[in-house]
Amino acid sequence: MAEEIRKLLNDEKALAKVARPAFQELDTDRSGYIEEGELLQAMTKAAQSMRCKVPTKDQVKQIAKTIDKNQDGSISFNEFIELVKKMLRDLIGEPEEDKPEPNEPNNSNQLETENIENAISQLTKLLNNDQALAKVSRPSFNEIDTDNSGYIEEKELLRVMINASSSMRAKPPTKEDVKNIMRQIDRNSDGSISFPEYQEMLKIMLRKKIEELEKMKQEQLEIQRKQEQGRLIYELRELVNDTESLARMARQPFQEIDSDNSGYIEEKELLKIMTKASFNMKCKPPTKEQVKAIMREIDRNQDGKISFNEFLEMLRSLIRRVLDELEGRTQIIDQDQAEQQIRLFEKYLQDSGIAMAFQIIYTEILTKKIDPSNVFTYTAMRLRQIGKEVAHLLPKNLTAQLSNEN
Repeated sequence: MAEEIRKLLNDEKALAKVARPAFQELDTDRSGYIEEGELLQAMTKAAQSMRCKVPTKDQVKQIAKTIDKNQDGSISFNEFIELVKKMLRDLIGEPEEDKPEPNEPNNSNQLETENIENAISQLTKLLNNDQALAKVSRPSFNEIDTDNSGYIEEKELLRVMINASSSMRAKPPTKEDVKNIMRQIDRNSDGSISFPEYQEMLKIMLRKKIEELEKMKQEQLEIQRKQEQGRLIYELRELVNDTESLARMARQPFQEIDSDNSGYIEEKELLKIMTKASFNMKCKPPTKEQVKAIMREIDRNQDGKISFNEFLEMLRSLIRRVLDELEGRTQIIDQDQAEQQIRLFEKYLQDSGIAMAFQIIYTEILTKKIDPSNVFTYTAMRLRQIGKEVAHLLPKNLTAQLSNEN
């Protein structure tokens, strides 16, 4: 049994599948969250069935506060999962798991986003299904309509709102407050709220809740995007400091350009591959002078060809530049000669499209939601593909650039 529980603790999807029915049973209003009232109702029912002492509101508040990690007044599915994990660990006598390091992948925010999306889907279905909404809202309407008249009168609304404010330790509403609410809900102004009017009020509340959840979803997606960007920065830092890994990644693109297998990229090889790329892109081919300028930028020892080490240093510089952009850093160079070299290198990045290649890869990583553990492999694979299909490296406005230079 202990081994099965450990397997369950290590499988987020399986654990979520097991926990979802229990969460939904507690979440009686299908909002996607367990509110304090729902927790009180469930615990009271459980205590009565077990013939135990019914918990007080204060006890339930304390329990909810313990589970509600972000203290927003409700328990999300993600917070519920953490509670289940703790209970399972206590059951087999295992200590709390260590929190992941900032650079380690963490799927909790993705799980939270999925939970929010699930709640939005359920509430939207309820909003668009009058029959289902009537079924869900009838019990609460009947509970407020204490005289069973089929209408909610002002005194009934006042009583239920006073009880609610008392349980929440809030200031009780005045008669004027209740009158204002009645006026907003009572569409035909007959002094009472009919069931159809009550349903319209619930629809307004549902729309508002969906808007709130949509906002929360966007916030969660932004958190995920920042985490994925942080993971990419971590991977690039590792790569730029690991010459062996960088060399393995760069070897195939280098060999694709080095068509005569001389171990160097000559000017004619660079001209050939850039001409082919411009033809595929239906752009004006680069001139020999333009290719010579690019060669000079990369050819550190000025021997008229690009060695693998020079190619490697060019990639390392590019990765560092990408890191600077991702981290919002600005490099300050004082020497005139260094500034000139940077300008030439930037022009090469722009003309050759290598910077765009990394931007494309980075965008793909985010949009395809590549698993953080696979970012390095995916980047290497795409760079190999780009080495074979250099047309993808050239910016769309290359034709205009070449025309201006000529």
